[in-house]
Amino acid sequence: MKSLAIQLLEESRSLGIPPISMEDGFVLMAEAFSVSSMGGKVFLDAGAGVGYSTLWIMGGMAGVCEGCKVIAIEHDRQRYERLKVNLSRVARELALEAEVVPLHGDALHHAERIEFLDYAFVDIEKPDYPKMLSILQNKLRPGGVALFHNALQPRPPDEFFSLASREPWKSKVIPTEAGIMLLRKR
Repeated sequence: MKSLAIQLLEESRSLGIPPISMEDGFVLMAEAFSVSSMGGKVFLDAGAGVGYSTLWIMGGMAGVCEGCKVIAIEHDRQRYERLKVNLSRVARELALEAEVVPLHGDALHHAERIEFLDYAFVDIEKPDYPKMLSILQNKLRPGGVALFHNALQPRPPDEFFSLASREPWKSKVIPTEAGIMLLRKR
């Protein structure tokens, strides 16, 4: 996994994508492991780029999650084309027994059409965070988790933090360099 992670990190940077840090990746992986080991089946990466963040999610699921589904959404056409190829490589390398579904287009649009989720990582345009959190409130099953990148910098709108502090959420900011808002649905 390490060599593939380095390749995807370099590919992200070459395309001008500001990738998540390795520290953030460890958080995604640990939470994906936790959710999948407790029976979670449907995982979302909204704003997947070329698949670097999805790699960490899939790494947490590997060996634990059979019959699972990973949905990775990317709005940029060039990145999406690379995402499709990369996720196929990641699934093979990790021997992941999951359905891997790359989607092209608007993350909010696609998220609204998903029946349910157990895990969501969100790294889309920060002004869209409140809307995505509202969508996830209806899509995440009880006990499911949502992770929002850039909780510290660049900071999402205040409305996002207000929504994250209300029912049905329990939330905490994990103080990585960019920050990850971790939310669990009650």
